[in-house]
Amino acid sequence: MINNLIKGELPSDQQTALLQTIIEIQTKLPFLIDLTTADRRSLPKLGDKSRAFIVSG
Repeated sequence: MINNLIKGELPSDQQTALLQTIIEIQTKLPFLIDLTTADRRSLPKLGDKSRAFIVSG
């Protein structure tokens, strides 16, 4: 069963501004890389059993 808990609209001018902001962030962070599907699948999974080790900082 799918529950749509969020309902809203984003006007086109706000969409344009948001996309421009994303482009600006990407240009300011040129060292970010895209991961391939294989790369993403090889990353460690974070679940209930491993969360305590990650958050314990």
